[in-house]
Amino acid sequence: MTEHALAILCGGLGTRLRPITDAQPKALVDVGGVPFLARVLRRVRACGFARVVLCTGYGGDAIAAAVGSGTAFGLQIGYSHDGERPLGTGGALVNALPLLGERFVMLYGDTFPLHDLTLLATAFARSAAPAMMAVAAAQWSERRHVAVGDGRVVDYRKDVTLPGMTHRHWGASAFRAQAFSGREPGTPFDLADTFGALVTAGSLAAYEVYEPHVEIGSHGGLAAARRRLLPGQRGLE
Repeated sequence: MTEHALAILCGGLGTRLRPITDAQPKALVDVGGVPFLARVLRRVRACGFARVVLCTGYGGDAIAAAVGSGTAFGLQIGYSHDGERPLGTGGALVNALPLLGERFVMLYGDTFPLHDLTLLATAFARSAAPAMMAVAAAQWSERRHVAVGDGRVVDYRKDVTLPGMTHRHWGASAFRAQAFSGREPGTPFDLADTFGALVTAGSLAAYEVYEPHVEIGSHGGLAAARRRLLPGQRGLE
C-alpha cells in the first residue's frame, strides 16, 4: 500500500468523444459494460492506492453520484471541483493540493493504467526531483513529443514533434507540491506550462514505462480500449 495520494484529472469536456459526451462526462463512458472510471478505480486499488482525489469539472455531479465516497471500491475518495470556470489540468491540481498533500501521483482521467503506478510512486519517493513524468518510447504511429536523456526529460512540447524526440507522455506523473510554487488557486492554466518550466530548470525526472497506453480520449482510443478491456479480464476489472 502506498502512502501517496492519487489525483485523477476528469474535468475535461471530452470534445473529441462527442456526441457520446454530450450527455455524460468522459469518465463515465461505458467500456465493456462498466463506466471507465469504475475500471480505473478498481485497478488503482488493486495496485495499492488507498486515497484518490477526483479533480472534476464538466459532469462533476454525475461523477460524484456514480462513485460516492469510494467505499464500493475499497478507496477513500475526495473531490476537488473546478467551480464556475474550467481551471485546466494545472489549475485543477493546484486547486486540489490541500487534499493531495506534499507528494502525489497524477493520472489523466482518460487513461487506464496497465502499469502499476505504485512503482512510479516508489521511484519518485527516492528522487529529489520536484516532478517525474512517466514516458514511453513512441511507436511509429504515435506522436513523439518528449526527449529524454540521463534520467531527465530534456524537452517536452505538448503538440509539437522536434528532432531528438523519441518518447511520449504516458498519461501519469508524480509531483511534489513545490512544483506548483507561485501558482494561485483558482487560476486556470495547463499542466504543460509546469512541465515546460521544469524542463527549462532541468528538474523534470523521467520514468520509463513499457506497457501499452490504453486511453479513451478519442473515438479510436475508445474502440481500442473496448477491445482490450473485456469483461472478466483478470486484473483489469
